[in-house]
Amino acid sequence: MTERMVKIAELQQKDRMERFVQLELYPQQSVMPNLAAKSLLFRPTAKGRRPHFPDWEPVPVLNIQHMEMSFRNYQLDQNDLTGWLVLLQFAKHRQDLIAAFTGKEFLRRMRKQGSSRDYAWLSSFIDRISGTQVRVAISGETENGSRRFRYQGVLAPQAMIEETREIYALELSRALWSFFGIDSWSYVNMEARLALGQNQLAMAFQAFLMANQSPFWTTWETLYSMWGSNYHEMRKFKHAFQDRVFGELLKVGAIQKIVKKDKTIGVYW
Repeated sequence: MTERMVKIAELQQKDRMERFVQLELYPQQSVMPNLAAKSLLFRPTAKGRRPHFPDWEPVPVLNIQHMEMSFRNYQLDQNDLTGWLVLLQFAKHRQDLIAAFTGKEFLRRMRKQGSSRDYAWLSSFIDRISGTQVRVAISGETENGSRRFRYQGVLAPQAMIEETREIYALELSRALWSFFGIDSWSYVNMEARLALGQNQLAMAFQAFLMANQSPFWTTWETLYSMWGSNYHEMRKFKHAFQDRVFGELLKVGAIQKIVKKDKTIGVYW
């Protein structure tokens, strides 16, 4: 990479950080790097079935070319994505990207009651967000020909906890944040997301929609390729998706309407 390209990359990252810090958020909003929704890094998982991957596991990336992702250690799920969005709320106005909060504040934003079970989840979430390694590789053309750049790290490389008063400070990865800023950001309606409860498939699709423009037009075949890995038949997937995803998103107000044509489906929000 030439000195000029390095300087441009530094300025682009600085500009992204300044725009991020200046974003105005309502209390019920968070800001989400689109790559977090357009990849399956935060994969919907069934309760009690979180797999562990000691070796690098490929992560599908949806609708973004020339990019590869993988991870190892803990499988992150949609509840972890919600937790990460809450961390971004706490870190948004700090140039050092440190999310500082009390356990009670964090759990309240997650709509958790603060029980011992909730604090156990918070502890395990911090283990996952600071323990799962993520690898992002980007290929492209430069003035020196084809190049491929790779970064690997964790989303929160340091966690500092004052256990007596339950005060937390998590440093979010600036370098990995830069990679997650490649495809810009989107606002996420946290009220609608939290209203979905433990419906991880609906949460994942809501996040994906927020990373795209309304209306989002697609086909059942595309939806099945993206979200149907747990279904052996298209028929069962369509029934489950219409009921558990479209139906629930309409109910909580995350989407406004569904338009079905012969071969395509339009989702408006």
